[in-house]
Amino acid sequence: MFVPIKLNIVGGVAGYYSWIQPPKGDTSSLFGSKTGSNGAIYFQADKKLWNKLSLAGGIRYEVFRVDSFKGNSNPLFRFGINYQAAEATY
Repeated sequence: MFVPIKLNIVGGVAGYYSWIQPPKGDTSSLFGSKTGSNGAIYFQADKKLWNKLSLAGGIRYEVFRVDSFKGNSNPLFRFGINYQAAEATY
């Protein structure tokens, strides 16, 4: 039998691809055509401890590329604490 711990878990996948070209007939473009892409997967957990205090933590793994340059792909870890000091501050 499981004990309820009231933990909110969120996860997802995100990504995009960009293809940028100078206007047709533009021969003075400094950079020419460019492509870029980015992809990520993430998970986050939130836990409310008391009425005014909550904790959040997560991990994100991201990959990006601009033209032929591929950036470093390292996991990112995040942790946060939220405290509601007054009624309208949370």
